[in-house]
Amino acid sequence: MNESFYLSGKEWLFPVVLALVVAVGFVLWAYHKAPTDRKTRRICIGLKILGIVLLLLCLVDPMVTEERAKPGGNLLALVADTSEGLNLTDAGASRSRAAILQTALEPKSENWQAKLANDFELKRYRFDTRLANLANFDDLKFAGAASRLGESLRTLGRRFRGQPLAGVVVFTDGVARTVVVRRAGPEPGGASVERSVVLLPVPGPDGFELGAVLDVLRGQGLRRVLVEGGGITVSRFLQAGLLDRLHVTVAPLLIGSGRAALTLPPIETLAQALRPRCRHFHLGEDVLFDLDLR
Repeated sequence: MNESFYLSGKEWLFPVVLALVVAVGFVLWAYHKAPTDRKTRRICIGLKILGIVLLLLCLVDPMVTEERAKPGGNLLALVADTSEGLNLTDAGASRSRAAILQTALEPKSENWQAKLANDFELKRYRFDTRLANLANFDDLKFAGAASRLGESLRTLGRRFRGQPLAGVVVFTDGVARTVVVRRAGPEPGGASVERSVVLLPVPGPDGFELGAVLDVLRGQGLRRVLVEGGGITVSRFLQAGLLDRLHVTVAPLLIGSGRAALTLPPIETLAQALRPRCRHFHLGEDVLFDLDLR
């Protein structure tokens, strides 16, 4: 909504200004020697001038106008992410992200979509690996292999170029891709990638060859990998020499039992122990050791 101020009687502007100057001069002259005190004289002069100004404003007819968009004249795109990553259920939640989103997008007579439809022409879409037009958001299938948000927004930009698109509302949990690593079948062959599933051969009882996992991820365009797991997982990456940095946090807590944080092959002398460069940071009572293994 835009507001504007204008004078509909602009042709009277010069006569009005001239009349105002003359009227103010006459009022000042008339009250100059009025038989009254100064304070009363000033009040009377002010009231006279105010009345004259209001009368003269009627000639120029000042007006304030508002411009509003015609209901339905502008487009609004609603875009829902239908990638399979939304099937995850967050910690502490009773429903998956997909179920929560489906509930939020349900059409109801008095919900937010109905209110938006009073002012905009709504266009509904879903996206995962590609953008698709929808009549409504009923029965969305969250099975897409990836969330290509950037590409979908560029497609919308091309589709609505030159049209009155007021905005785009995106419903997504992000653009991160979920990659699942699974054991390959008995048939011979190396690693293969099928949609978001990586199939790797398992050469022995110790599970996947970690270097092969990183090679596959590198082939998918991933250059930085955070290994956040239990002691066995981190120990295997450390033993294989695949870690650039290792964060170890020490807390003043005596447990007395449990799985070791790091498990490495035994050494015979301390000279064989790892002695990486180290920085440390205090986290309250805890201490974080940042170990540089490069």
